Amino acid sequence: MQISRTAVLLLCSAVVMLISIGMSSFSLFLPSMEAEFGWSRAMVTVPYMVAMIGWAAGAVLFGKLADDIGARPVVLGGILLMAAGFLGMGLSQNLWQLSLSYGVMVGMAMGACGPVIMSLLISKHYDARSRGLAVSMIQTAPPLSPLLFAPLIFFLIVTYDWRSAALGAGALLVVLALPLAWLGARDPESARITRPCIWQPSLSWCLNPER
Repeated sequence: MQISRTAVLLLCSAVVMLISIGMSSFSLFLPSMEAEFGWSRAMVTVPYMVAMIGWAAGAVLFGKLADDIGARPVVLGGILLMAAGFLGMGLSQNLWQLSLSYGVMVGMAMGACGPVIMSLLISKHYDARSRGLAVSMIQTAPPLSPLLFAPLIFFLIVTYDWRSAALGAGALLVVLALPLAWLGARDPESARITRPCIWQPSLSWCLNPER
């Protein structure tokens, strides 16, 4: 299915806004987790620290993967990984489980479907004259995420508990972010790169295949 580049931009911006709850919502969970586990503020923020490291590692790993296979499968896989991370977060019973589910899984997923990969994808759809504006629209999505979705997460925490809110965040990603990404996260035909030289023994051969 072919859709316009404007539709791709709007859909990808919506996806980035949704997946940004991965980082922007964690502070809302802190008071409830402190009360349940009896941890200090320093202890309860360990999963967030792990998530920052995971984000950095995921950005490098998934950025290379997006070069190899395209951004679309990386984005879709990242959304599923983040949803699984929130599911694990809602079921966690101790610090290492929280650090694994939220820290590693959600953190690395931000590197797979966050603003960087989406900016890469969008830049392929626009020429130099309009690329800067298009990419800047992707970059405005994360600051809007807490404005729109923090009240929902807070409502779930207050009405139910923090675990239900985490499960709700995972469901939101599967129900909304995944279908939107399925529709909009598409590499243009002209940017689908095949890499016939990937297994060749030398870079010079790849650069000069006629020799």
